[in-house]
Amino acid sequence: MLQIRDLRFRYSGCDTVSFHLDSLDIERGEMVLVCGPTGSGKTTFFRCINSLIPHFYGGEFGGHVVVEGLDTRDAGPYEMSGLIGTVFQDPESQFIMLSAREEIAFNLRNHGMGEEEIEQAIERVSSLLGDYDLVEKNVVELSAGQKQRIAIASVAAWRPPYILLDEPTSQLDDNGTASLMDLLLKLNARGHTIIMSEHRIERVAEFFNRFILINEGTVAVDGNYQDIEKWYGSKGVSLRYVNVTDDRPITAATWDTRVGLSVTGLSVSLGGKEILHDVSVRSGRGEIVMIAGRNGSGKTTLLRAIMNFIPKTSGRVMADGVDISEMEPFRIAQYAGYLSHNPLSYLFHQTLDEELRFSERYLSRDRHAESALNGDGNYDGRYISGLLGLEGMIQRFPREFSCGERELAAIACTLVGGRKILLLDEPTRGMDYWKKSKFMSVIRKISRDSGISVLMTTHDKFLLASFADRIYRMEDGRIAESEFSECAA
Repeated sequence: MLQIRDLRFRYSGCDTVSFHLDSLDIERGEMVLVCGPTGSGKTTFFRCINSLIPHFYGGEFGGHVVVEGLDTRDAGPYEMSGLIGTVFQDPESQFIMLSAREEIAFNLRNHGMGEEEIEQAIERVSSLLGDYDLVEKNVVELSAGQKQRIAIASVAAWRPPYILLDEPTSQLDDNGTASLMDLLLKLNARGHTIIMSEHRIERVAEFFNRFILINEGTVAVDGNYQDIEKWYGSKGVSLRYVNVTDDRPITAATWDTRVGLSVTGLSVSLGGKEILHDVSVRSGRGEIVMIAGRNGSGKTTLLRAIMNFIPKTSGRVMADGVDISEMEPFRIAQYAGYLSHNPLSYLFHQTLDEELRFSERYLSRDRHAESALNGDGNYDGRYISGLLGLEGMIQRFPREFSCGERELAAIACTLVGGRKILLLDEPTRGMDYWKKSKFMSVIRKISRDSGISVLMTTHDKFLLASFADRIYRMEDGRIAESEFSECAA
């Protein structure tokens, strides 16, 4: 059993308690979904369970978290890992080895297994995955869904009684989510307790028998799906049909008809295989263009090729009237802001304020921008962080933020400096319905006011229906179709 009693925690630098909980028990074999608004305390809750708090994250800790008789006060993350396996939102952040097989074996060696036991464990999880070829692949060849399944297999291989999963479906399409949930149900049937956080509750609700909703740093609801529906309903959100866009009437599209970003005939080959074929997309100044498609269809590869992070075999890219096709990535960064899957790669200073100042100083096309909106249409970092709801976190350490808050912080850094192109790869991962709506409203305001061309990938049907001016759908490295969204007509 997992037991929590009189838990209190306050992060260093915070004036108020970050998380508090008087009593909570989770029995072996349960399927528990943890939900709640962005920044409500879900990530802190998980850190308390796996003992990263109090042994890794600094602050004031009180109370007890006891897992199968072992108190997290006395046992650090290594000791607790025998009981609790943790899968993070971005599986790449916990990969060490190049091949999937070696990744699984690495974790098992860390738990003291011999080579014969390791081979048996790999055979066992390969059978569980239902795909023996998957464990033989290089991790860089895997799709987002495959990486997530390997991360889960790496944790499940040493058979911890409890498995924590932090937003594991945030990068997955519907097929990827169904495959992942099938894997989790198999693990649960074999005795693993599954504790998973999720914002898009309606996609996975049918698989869970207990729901814990965290709000304002404590458990607000502990019950069934109907209890969760009632709580969200009281906040104006229907889990069956999410409708939390701003209340402005839908009118004809108002972006500048001049092209801000133009990609023509772009093709990419890696390892002798063509993965993008003759892709052409465009975005007008002030237009929000979204790219949809299944995992592995080429969406992320397209953004990376535009930035010249990977070589193109053909194609031309124009940004704000400048041909950037052959530019070095560091030069392209002065024309186009790019946000990848992993916001942590953007955050390396001690405070959010320092991050924003760094971005303004070194990434801006106008190195002297100091006002909220200067004559060239450049927003400064503090103004943007306020728009995104981060004004109270400006002096905090960004790597202690929740997943959704880190995403917002990285986006704020990407937005500063007057660049007229924004490339955003699944930017709303880890955000609740309110944060997504507010974030996209800010993106729409900034893009319209400053003539910024936005090209973003997403699996989120709510975003596609509510905020896209134009939608491209990718399939097998090609543009399958292009359409103007109803919200732009």
